[in-house]
This record gives sequence, C-alpha cells and structure tokens, in this order.
Amino acid sequence: MAASLDIKFSTDLSLVRRKLTNISQGLKDGLEEEIKGIAQRAAQRLRETTPGEELPKGWKAVPLPGTRAVSRWAVINTDPRANKPVRASGRTLLHILEYGTVRNYAIKAKTKEGMVFFWPKANRGKGATVRLFEVTHPGLAPGFFIRPAVAAAKAEQAAASRRLAQKIRQGLE
Repeated sequence: MAASLDIKFSTDLSLVRRKLTNISQGLKDGLEEEIKGIAQRAAQRLRETTPGEELPKGWKAVPLPGTRAVSRWAVINTDPRANKPVRASGRTLLHILEYGTVRNYAIKAKTKEGMVFFWPKANRGKGATVRLFEVTHPGLAPGFFIRPAVAAAKAEQAAASRRLAQKIRQGLE
C-alpha cells in the first residue's frame, strides 16, 4: 500500500512541475512584452508633454543590456542638451523644465560686449535688438511633465503585477 502512495505522489509532483514550467514560460513572455509596452507608453507620454520642439523628440524606451531580470527597460532622453548641466546652476535642462527655477534672478554678461538679443517688449512693444550687461529673469514655473509620466508608468506596473498574480493563481488551479 505504501508503494502505491509514493508513486501517486511522484506523479502529482511531475504534473505540478509541468504546470509551473508552462506558467513560468508564459509569464516570462507576457511580462517582457508588458514591461516593454509600459516603457514605450511612458516615452510617448513624455514626447507629448515635454515643452519645446526638439527636446520632446529625444524620449526613447530602450532595453537595458546585461541584466538577469526578465526584462529591464529605461526611458531616456537622447537629446544632447537634455542631461547636460546648465552653466550657472549645474542642474540639467530637464530638471529645470520639470522643477522650475527660483523667482527673479539676475543674469550678468560674461564679456565687455554685454548680451545682445531681440527683446519683443522693447521700443514700446514693437521690439528691438538690445545690448544689456545685466537682466533680471522672472524665473520659470515648474513644468510637471516627468513626474506624471512616472506615476502613470508605476500605476501600469502595479496593474501588470496584479494581472500576473491572477494568472499564477489560475495556472495552479
């Protein structure tokens, strides 16, 4: 009697192992596509909400090589200006656009010639080219385009995790 129980038990474990192998492969394939899709949608959201004409074009979803994880993707901005520190502050352009700058700060000319630029408000609103040695910049309000995209990607990731857990439960039944 004991021998037949051992055989039945071995058969049951074999079935469980096959089920787990099938579930594992199916989840791996589905999870890789899910993660890739989340990254691609995040990049698209950033392209749609980033200010400017050229900077938004730089957002890309790229796979991270050499990882042991099922799938790792990053969303990066490939525009050379995006992550280059801006002179005085040391912060990047993306950081400045996302978080803004302090209100009313002075910008001083670095040369004897001063700063020459077209100022639309000069000449009673007609605009004129001006030469100034110091200007007071009014500051830049926060843009809030990166944080909402990250929050949306995290929400998608949480939903994907819930779906994954549900598939595991269904596969083991």
